[in-house]
Amino acid sequence: MTESDRAVTDRPLLEVTDLAVSFKVARARGSWTRPVVRAVDGVSLRIEAGETLGLVGESGSGKSTTGRAVLQLVPADSGSIYLDGTDLASAGAKGRDLLRKRVQMVFQDPFGSLNSRMKVGDIVREPLEIQRIGDRPSRRRRVTEILDLVGLPADAVKRYPHEFSGGQRQRIGIARALAVEPALVVCDEPVAALDVSVQAQILKLLKDLQRETGVAYLFIAHDLNVVRHVSRRTAVMYLGKIVEEGPSNGLFASPRHPYTQALTSAIPIPDPDAPRRRLVLTGEIPSPTNPPSGCRFRTRCPHAQERCAAEEPLLEPAGDGVSVACHFWREIAASKETTKPAAS
Repeated sequence: MTESDRAVTDRPLLEVTDLAVSFKVARARGSWTRPVVRAVDGVSLRIEAGETLGLVGESGSGKSTTGRAVLQLVPADSGSIYLDGTDLASAGAKGRDLLRKRVQMVFQDPFGSLNSRMKVGDIVREPLEIQRIGDRPSRRRRVTEILDLVGLPADAVKRYPHEFSGGQRQRIGIARALAVEPALVVCDEPVAALDVSVQAQILKLLKDLQRETGVAYLFIAHDLNVVRHVSRRTAVMYLGKIVEEGPSNGLFASPRHPYTQALTSAIPIPDPDAPRRRLVLTGEIPSPTNPPSGCRFRTRCPHAQERCAAEEPLLEPAGDGVSVACHFWREIAASKETTKPAAS
């Protein structure tokens, strides 16, 4: 094995470095320039084969745009995206089409993401035809196999999406994504539109499929309870940047960044008498067309100081595999240890 081969082998399944994505929006009346929304600004991620990385944050934080950029559904302004050691930016259109079967997506809307004029069998078979995988008999067998794998009846192939419930439609979307046996599936809020009982079924299905197929997930969600349940590692985004990342157990048990602390304090707990301290953020998320200088969270952070406005914090190791982007996370952690939580 050559040094270059060894370097490729040592790479994770997906490696995103300094990814930036921006959009121009309609200019205001009387203005000659079009504002630019910096939806993703310097995001770096790593996903190993067979693992799940959760990506969380408030609406507008850039989670979905990051997932779509990985799939090349939106163009990146800068940064690199390596899949299996191959740079997607330099792969060209043909190369990206071939690599696309290695990465698939499950969308939030289980009905809007399906072609209502196509039968389920055709919907699941279409990726196989696009990628020219197998012949007609083998594709037919694959469709039957994958529908059974996601828990749908055999006669589903002859029915239309509107004949199914929301949870069953999401199973169809999952079947379509897994038909070409991808290495990575981007799940963009896959259970947000479903009832709680159905959410649990879909989450269990995704975990079972991961054990059976070895597929990796980039799991995008705003529900922290869901992410904690399915993800081995979690990254927290705020206004286009990752502010904290690390193993899910440690990150949720002892968050370092003030934003993560506020998010985790809002997670419902089953015991109303359990002691807890609710951290309520004030103000709204700043406009991504004109983000604050320095730390983007400083306008809502109770610990903000002058340095936060002058200097942007970088992700740095904080122990136990966690990285955090905050100038004063050590001081915040020390003060937290000396303060006892009050019962709510």
